[in-house]
Amino acid sequence: MGEACDTGRWNLAGNRPRLALQVLNILQHCIKTVDRALSRQFAVETQARAIDACNDLAELKRIAKTLLSAWHLQTDMTRHFGAQALGITPPSP
Repeated sequence: MGEACDTGRWNLAGNRPRLALQVLNILQHCIKTVDRALSRQFAVETQARAIDACNDLAELKRIAKTLLSAWHLQTDMTRHFGAQALGITPPSP
């Protein structure tokens, strides 16, 4: 569920005040990560309930087609930016 709390980028060696500050930075990073994950989970649950409550087949088809288009767009963007980050030519879809 979301990104993990990565503590590997902080150097925990050093004097006590510095260590306390570094621990505080780690905790703040983890809290922000959890907040983003919870916000995303809440949004998904809210939208899922709206879909569950919908009895209009035409509306459900429209939603499904919109989600399908968004999924393919995300796939294309991920392929493009992933290739760009690796310095390679993106593969054809």
